[in-house]
Amino acid sequence: YLKAVSSIAGEYTTPEIFTYKASGVDKQDIALRGIWVEQNNTLGNVSTNMNSEENIYGLIANTKAEYTLLDENFINSINKDNETGIKNTGNYKIILKVIDEKLTDPIMAKLSAKGKKVIINITKTDNGIKEVRAVNGKTAEKISDTEFLYTVETGGLNKFIIIDNIGNQRLYEITVISPEIYVLTNEEDFVEFNGEKWYPYGTRVRIKYMDSMTKMKGYYKQINGTVPTDPVWRDNSTATYKDFTLTETMKYKAKIENSIGEILGEDEATIHIMPKGTSIPSSYYNNNVGGIYPVKVKGQISTGQEGDETYPYTAYIQTSAVHMGLIKPNEEKVLYIKIVPSPQGGYTGSTRNGVATVYNQCNDNGYVFVTEEGTEIKLPTISNISQKQEDNQITVTVDAKSYNSDKTIEKYYYSIDSTKIEDYIESDSNEYIFENIQAHKNHTIRVYVKDSYGIISNISEVTTKTGNALPTPTIEVVDEDTIETIEYDGKTWYPYGTQIRINYAEDMTNLTGQYETINEITKIESGWSSTSAATYQITVNETTTCVAKLRDSLGEETEEVRFTIYIMPNTQGAIQVSYYSNEQIGVIYPVRLKGYNIGNIYGTDIYRASSSYIQRSAAHMGLANVNESKDLFIKIVQSPEGRI
Repeated sequence: YLKAVSSIAGEYTTPEIFTYKASGVDKQDIALRGIWVEQNNTLGNVSTNMNSEENIYGLIANTKAEYTLLDENFINSINKDNETGIKNTGNYKIILKVIDEKLTDPIMAKLSAKGKKVIINITKTDNGIKEVRAVNGKTAEKISDTEFLYTVETGGLNKFIIIDNIGNQRLYEITVISPEIYVLTNEEDFVEFNGEKWYPYGTRVRIKYMDSMTKMKGYYKQINGTVPTDPVWRDNSTATYKDFTLTETMKYKAKIENSIGEILGEDEATIHIMPKGTSIPSSYYNNNVGGIYPVKVKGQISTGQEGDETYPYTAYIQTSAVHMGLIKPNEEKVLYIKIVPSPQGGYTGSTRNGVATVYNQCNDNGYVFVTEEGTEIKLPTISNISQKQEDNQITVTVDAKSYNSDKTIEKYYYSIDSTKIEDYIESDSNEYIFENIQAHKNHTIRVYVKDSYGIISNISEVTTKTGNALPTPTIEVVDEDTIETIEYDGKTWYPYGTQIRINYAEDMTNLTGQYETINEITKIESGWSSTSAATYQITVNETTTCVAKLRDSLGEETEEVRFTIYIMPNTQGAIQVSYYSNEQIGVIYPVRLKGYNIGNIYGTDIYRASSSYIQRSAAHMGLANVNESKDLFIKIVQSPEGRI
């Protein structure tokens, strides 16, 4: 170890002998022996005497005299030229004196670089080396007790600190000549997948050479990451960088050569590029069946898309994801696709989540959605929808399961008589009760489910109706309590013009009432008529059977209800034609009348049925006084002349 003694001019005649070894990054070890003196004409240029340890004179290349000088200062001040040895750069020098011949530097090392790999060789250590680290704090790899390896991130000046086992430290520097390949844009906008960083479509990449390429040239190779080739090196001349815009995964190699073609540094890197939401690079779908790619998408609904679970490469990923139920419109998410062959028969279509896809018969490769682990994502399925019908109520129970065994059905969605997504009711239960439902018509119940991964099933539907039974119609005589009837021959006879009423249902929604009448004397049927009224009245003038039934919108009918009403002959006008036909000769009819002296009358004792009023005939016969009410009986007979 040395210290400054004085600064002098002229010849120095009392030399003190010392030896000192110094080590530098870009120079060999230098051995110095002698004294430090001012150069003068008497001694000549003594720097030429510093080429070996045996020389007795030497100079240190300080440019000014100072009495205090740190070790690192005077060591760095040694300026050794590879050709001429140490140069003298000033007239005033520091006189140094040995203070302890036994003390030497505890750490010495040589640094060398090959590309980005820096080798630190320890040439001297008194206490053993604890660690070598870069100034950024990262530790070098220990190869042996005297050799360490560190891979720098960038070329240029790099600094290392060597620390021995008792805490001594020494700083070394080295200039690393190496190109660097790095992402220029979207540097933080990547997706980590399978240990690699995947960048968005259109990411820019830069090959950075050295800030100064004097006496050097840069070269590069661009290699398709899916369909690798071995292209020739391209000359970037002395340019300090080269930029690229990537639309698919690429591998880059770069190197720097000196003027005689020696490689000074190399670098290589693969930049993985995600498909974008609207397209997949052709090398991905043509040359990498089975390959899985992450993709950042923003949900969007587009028309003219194809596929269902499996989609052709032309289908927008951002729309297929909405169709699949993996993402909502305008929602952003990282998804994963897997390149697969075309399904046999082509790509089917369906409508889900507001996206309608169509059939595509093409045989081109396509994609499916998978989990990050590579498990194919398929729709959950609905195997059965059971129904329980009650009055104005339908209960449905859904049997569904997720395709992915580790997922469960998380949500159920129900709608009735609607295809609108907003009309679906979300539920946590596989059972749902539709209440206050119209009866006597079919209802279409639609159901879909969502599993815990967020995938929804196709919509399943079932047609059913409530459990309401069809009401049975009834037939009754209108105001029967006020009508005077006659019991005759085991039958109840009603006056001419009595009304009957058919009662169908209070609520005729989805129902139709039907009826017909049958003349019991002529057996003529009127044929079926329909009404939507809850009740229907018929005026009856002859003995008639009324038949009624109820029919719903599905065509289901009740049993026919029959009601026969016996009608007495008309007493205030001509008798009903069917009553006095030849087939009725000998038939006796009850009549209730009030004697009356007005109206047509033909005959004596035997009266013309077609035109004689029974009430006047009774008064004529003296069977009833005028305005007197009587229950009488008439019998249909032939006229004395063979006519009635």
